[in-house]
Amino acid sequence: MKTYLRRLFQYDRWASGQSLPSVYYPMNTEALRVMAHILNAEKIWLMRLHGEDSSGVPVFRERSIAECEELGEELYAGYLEFIDSLAEEDIDKLINYKNTKGEAFQTSIKDILTHVAFHGAYHRGQAALLVRQEGGTAAPTDYIIFTRV
Repeated sequence: MKTYLRRLFQYDRWASGQSLPSVYYPMNTEALRVMAHILNAEKIWLMRLHGEDSSGVPVFRERSIAECEELGEELYAGYLEFIDSLAEEDIDKLINYKNTKGEAFQTSIKDILTHVAFHGAYHRGQAALLVRQEGGTAAPTDYIIFTRV
């Protein structure tokens, strides 16, 4: 399972790396906001996985392309480090956290990591649509394309 989870985060990093340039050429501020949201949410979830309070991290903070690239690399390393630190039996362990509304939840590590990967894919699709609507060319980021690289 750890190998599979690592693969999901390798895909997530690759797909975001493909998407960011399409947001920039030509500049699409709405699509960039979506990409920043993905990264802000990934930061929040990583903090939760580490048992840290994430209430001070705004989920919709705007970021530049450079900030997105830097944070993306930082988060990619952080998620791989977290996954590598787990024993196989820890993957089903429940994490207690509060959502952005302050509501308390318990979710397994496996489900949180799966959510983070799918959340990024969902929003990259939104960013791609925004890019195409403004006449840009969206990068293809389907998982199957990643497997062929």
